Amino acid sequence: MSKGGVRARLLGLCTEAVSAWAVALVALVVGGLLTAVLALATQTFNKQQLRQRFELLASERFSRIAERFDEQQQRLDGLRRFFSFSNEITPHEFDGYARPLLQRTLAYAWAPRVEAAQRAEFERQASAHSGPGYVIRDQDEQGQWRPSPQRDHYFPVLYTQSGELPGLPYGLDLAGQEVPLAALARALGPGSMAVSEPLPMFDTSSDARGLLMVAPVFSDANPRGAAVGYVMALLSMRELVSDGRPVTADDNLVVRIVDPTGLHGPEVMFDPQNPVAPLPLATNQLLHLADHHFQLSIRPSLAFVRANRSSAVLAVSLLGGLLSLLLSVLLYSLFIQRQRA
Repeated sequence: MSKGGVRARLLGLCTEAVSAWAVALVALVVGGLLTAVLALATQTFNKQQLRQRFELLASERFSRIAERFDEQQQRLDGLRRFFSFSNEITPHEFDGYARPLLQRTLAYAWAPRVEAAQRAEFERQASAHSGPGYVIRDQDEQGQWRPSPQRDHYFPVLYTQSGELPGLPYGLDLAGQEVPLAALARALGPGSMAVSEPLPMFDTSSDARGLLMVAPVFSDANPRGAAVGYVMALLSMRELVSDGRPVTADDNLVVRIVDPTGLHGPEVMFDPQNPVAPLPLATNQLLHLADHHFQLSIRPSLAFVRANRSSAVLAVSLLGGLLSLLLSVLLYSLFIQRQRA
């Protein structure tokens, strides 16, 4: 055999070997690209599902909190109507009506309007059913009680009904408290209600703060005149949002409520201190309570990420890579066998 024939065969063998490697490499690259496309599509689908689950949970949570806010207004309005259509209400009747309403409400109370000339007689009559020593009184910033100074009129707490926590103390003059007095002025209108700024709880040593929702009661003889008194509900944002229980670590959502119109700027009303997940998911809504608006912010927690973790992207990547590799090896083997044949 001539030297030129051997060289031709060798060149032919090299060409066939290079073609086998090229086909295998092309198959591997195409398979990798298809795997990447499938993995990206799976990841996009998972993100869409994650967003839908979060939006569903957030919508349910917002609806639940908004419904509880509406319930508080309806109950206080029912208590107002109870006073408006009754000639005289005894402490026993007030307790019987207000006690079943204590669901996520710290206390209910009734504060009639008392003129300066009626103070002595009012305190005498109130001592008959509230206990001896009933006095219209104020509470200073240090929590000390003292008799109210002379005023044109008073709004002292006459009836009160509370649950486990202390409610509104007897004899507390709302006209002598700056924060409740501002709410009384805003609520002065038929059918209207007002919510006070956050105020410290009465008769408690904790740092808890509550909201006082007030509604005026008018006389049928003079419906547009001065209110004959106010019915009140003492509220806790923690009771309304989480039923007073500490927020568990496995809560899927981090709910935060802020009062954007606070006296000293935006004030946080509820913050569970739950770890927030590093996801670009969030929803913001406005909550309405009487004449006040609160900003509700909901974000996913780390528990939400753990509960919705998916391994579909990893499975698609591994399976697609393995199939691409097997296809490349198969094509290379077929071309090598053809070359040998």
